[in-house]
Amino acid sequence: MRLNEREKKMLLLGAAALLCAALYQWILVPVLESREMVREKLAAKKIVLLKSNTKIAQKERLKIKIKSLEEEIGRAEKRLLPGKTPSLAAAELQKIIKKIAQKHKVIVSSEKILIPRELEEYQTVPVRIVLRGLLSKLKNVLYE
Repeated sequence: MRLNEREKKMLLLGAAALLCAALYQWILVPVLESREMVREKLAAKKIVLLKSNTKIAQKERLKIKIKSLEEEIGRAEKRLLPGKTPSLAAAELQKIIKKIAQKHKVIVSSEKILIPRELEEYQTVPVRIVLRGLLSKLKNVLYE
C-alpha cells in the first residue's frame, strides 16, 4: 500500500506532534517541576538563614546582658549578710542594728532570732528587735 503525498505529510505531522508531546511530558515538565522545587527549597533556606542570623545577632547582645546581670547579682550578694549559717548571719544583723541604734542614741530593749526560712537559693534570717527612743531617732534608725 502506497501513501500519497498528502497522507505522508499527515503522518509526519502526527509523528512530529507525538514527539513534541512526548518531549514536553518526559523532559520539559520534570525540568520545570525540579526548578520550582529548587526555588521552594531556596526560599525555605533563606528563611532559616534569616532566623539564624537574627539569633546570632542576639547572641552578642544576650552575652552582654548576662554579664551585666551577673555583675548586678555580684553587687547584690555583697550586700547580703556574711555568715555560713543562718544563726551567724542573724548575729551579724543584730550587731549592725545595735551599732546603728547606738549611733542614733536609741535603746535596744530586746532581740530575738526567729526561725530561718528558705527563699530559692538564699535563706531569710528574721530577727525581732524592740527599740525605744524618740520617734525622730527611731525614724533615722529605720531609714538607715
